[in-house]
Amino acid sequence: LLIAAFIFASYFTLMGLMLPLLFYKWTIGIIPEQDFDFYNFALQLFSFAYISLPVFAVVRLIEGRKISTLGFHRPHWLSNTLKGGLMGFGMMGAIVLILALFKCISWQTPLSQPVGFQAAGPLALLLLGFIVQASAEEILSRGWILNVLSAKYNRAAGIILSSIFFVACHSLNAGMSLMAYLNAALFAVFLALYVQRTNQLWGACAFHALWNFSLGNVFGFDVSGVPMAYGTIVDLNVQGSDLLTGGQFGLEAGLPATFVLLVGIALVVFLRRRAQPAST
Repeated sequence: LLIAAFIFASYFTLMGLMLPLLFYKWTIGIIPEQDFDFYNFALQLFSFAYISLPVFAVVRLIEGRKISTLGFHRPHWLSNTLKGGLMGFGMMGAIVLILALFKCISWQTPLSQPVGFQAAGPLALLLLGFIVQASAEEILSRGWILNVLSAKYNRAAGIILSSIFFVACHSLNAGMSLMAYLNAALFAVFLALYVQRTNQLWGACAFHALWNFSLGNVFGFDVSGVPMAYGTIVDLNVQGSDLLTGGQFGLEAGLPATFVLLVGIALVVFLRRRAQPAST
């Protein structure tokens, strides 16, 4: 299963490299050269959709299941999506707030990218792109790998192996450090527990998308080692110890992110245990 998942991820990587090259070839002389980096990045986000297609094919044609069994159940899908998105934004906001309390946050001067209403167009496109990218990763990691391995072995095995896979897929990101690996694992464990508790994937997809979007395009920081300079709501700067700020990888590799993710995991575990007697 994990080998197949790595093949799917490699297939995306190949498409992610080819599509921007084709895009550049087809649009040369049409898209201004100064805008190419933005459209190239947006295209890479949308190309994550290629991950989902082979997963859907395996689920329907080989496993004989409905796509909804990945966690896309219709009842309460909108409320679950909104809750997940608010949680993603809220937890990222908590990380930024902690850094601000430690005086590691300041306003970027001069501005390094379009801000506010001037960035409305790019922000809308990037939000859609992050929804595609995050949903594809969740479909592969938590919708398929987590559920299949949990059913075949047990929930603990599903959480551990799907989290290892998720971390491995991010191992080539710029600025990966020990803290980056740790927090990527905590992020994966949190979402795995969240999916198992809610028995749906809508919230996890929205959480992941808003986590990335708020980090890069609400507050203006790097996302998993990838610089964001295409538009943001507020343009903030970070300074201080790498242990707090995450260094080259960004806020996701700092101690505030560790703390917030550990609190999130503890809350999910607590709520799940409190709900067990009632369900029994």
